[in-house]
Amino acid sequence: MKMMISTTGDETQIDHSKNRSIGKLQKIGTSHMYTLSLGINTIGRKAQTSNATVQIDTDDLTMSRSHSIIEVRKLKTGGYIHYFSNAQNKNATYINSGLIENGDRIILHGGEIIKMSNTTLKFILLSEDDTII
Repeated sequence: MKMMISTTGDETQIDHSKNRSIGKLQKIGTSHMYTLSLGINTIGRKAQTSNATVQIDTDDLTMSRSHSIIEVRKLKTGGYIHYFSNAQNKNATYINSGLIENGDRIILHGGEIIKMSNTTLKFILLSEDDTII
């Protein structure tokens, strides 16, 4: 995905207007795709007692039933922005091998590898410049 970056003074701004669609999560090693919705998406392990809005089918009992959050917001430019944060769980979460701490808020751009305990997902973002092969 291509992004427009402009620098004004001390601030760097990224143009997310190319993000014309809401992202998806793919469970690595499978064809399972999980669709995100506009607003708050709580990502967690699929279970009868899970309150997650996106329930990942996994045998990984170390993945929390409410493990992380992806907030999807519509921009005035017509695109979307995706914010990733930890859901105050006790189990580790990594994006591209970097540990995500409680309180961190990461902007997803597409292609990130998200590891929640022993479950690995890929964040997929389709824009007008992207094609699924």
